[in-house]
Amino acid sequence: MEINTPLTKPEECGSVTKRPQYRYINDIRAGYFGINSGASMPHIHALSLGKSFDTTRVLNRIDFDLPQGSFLALLGPSGCGKTTLLRLIAGLELPDAGELRFDDQLIAAPGHFVPPERRDLGMVFQSYALWPTMTVRGNVAFALQSRRMTGTERRARVDQMLTATGLLPLADRRPQDLSGGQRQRVALARSLALRPGLLLLDEPLANLDAHLRQQMLVQFRQLHAETGATFILVTHDQDEAMTVATHIAVMDKGHIQQMGRLKICIAVPQRRWWRASSVTV
Repeated sequence: MEINTPLTKPEECGSVTKRPQYRYINDIRAGYFGINSGASMPHIHALSLGKSFDTTRVLNRIDFDLPQGSFLALLGPSGCGKTTLLRLIAGLELPDAGELRFDDQLIAAPGHFVPPERRDLGMVFQSYALWPTMTVRGNVAFALQSRRMTGTERRARVDQMLTATGLLPLADRRPQDLSGGQRQRVALARSLALRPGLLLLDEPLANLDAHLRQQMLVQFRQLHAETGATFILVTHDQDEAMTVATHIAVMDKGHIQQMGRLKICIAVPQRRWWRASSVTV
């Protein structure tokens, strides 16, 4: 399914949330894709991807073509296959059929598998997955231990991500001393510290209240705009999708029912449950 069209600007996405001015966000712009960062935004292409668990078909003939630097929301009801698709992209599941490519490189297919650590991606989980015995700084620095960096370079990278996510004053606290929103930002900073070309978000806001969800959505959108990385968000919440996404993939019963730029999907919805609560922009 081809969606290789110019990206929609966040201001055009129908969100009522205004983009805030973050004091330190230029730190990311200056260094995220800098020299020796290793980051490269992938063009993600899926062709007839399929996945079954025992006799249950979870994904069936998934086709899409996602441009570099997009913010894609995988949107659909529980059980539609969106998290399984994200896990296939992450390398946490193997496809039974079809193929997945990053640019021209074959990433996954029956009989072929590139492990997650070689896919240049970061992932933020719903549960945050923070080390309770480490400080905020320690959790973010942990992601960099496998990188060939001097201690000075590692500390500078950690400070950059903590500053950009507003966590520098909390650097010496432990996860149990933080709010839900602050823990989520630690998980986000840890993933961004690796400077991945692709960031995967698996319903990361499900455990937050409405106010904190809105704050984090604004931060996701801001960080996407400033880093230029490709983001993929799994959500069942249409408001979340419309707040941050440049592109939407509407999923149901293991199929992508509609995929494209956000404004087009809203203007011409093809699924009843999506159409019933969509808004006009």
